Amino acid sequence: MENTTINLSNDSKADSLPDETCTCKFVLIRVGGVWHLVFGLLREFRYHAALVERFCRLHGIATAWVVEPEQIEIDDRDVELGGGGYIRFEPEKAAVDVFGYSTVYGGFDRHVLRDIIRDDAAWTPVTLSIED
Repeated sequence: MENTTINLSNDSKADSLPDETCTCKFVLIRVGGVWHLVFGLLREFRYHAALVERFCRLHGIATAWVVEPEQIEIDDRDVELGGGGYIRFEPEKAAVDVFGYSTVYGGFDRHVLRDIIRDDAAWTPVTLSIED
């Protein structure tokens, strides 16, 4: 199975990129060897933990809140959190900037992120910039 991109924003299809300029939070989650780039609009997901909670709930993965709403942990050894950050989409320029980190889950692995994007056809026309 290939790595996937999952858009959890309310008004979007799960496998699509935003069609308007916006900033999103994202987390990397690995389930059984498959990486998922999970993102959602900043205005809908104040904390990276909200992305983790929604993804896990949709996939039947057990979680427990450590500090709600800031930190949730996953109760499954086959699931790994790979950090998080922010994505700024600019569709009119076919540009995506990835930056920052999650204060709770840490920074993200740039190689994993590039692999996910390479595997997903939705990202093909986009110029990717990853800031340090």
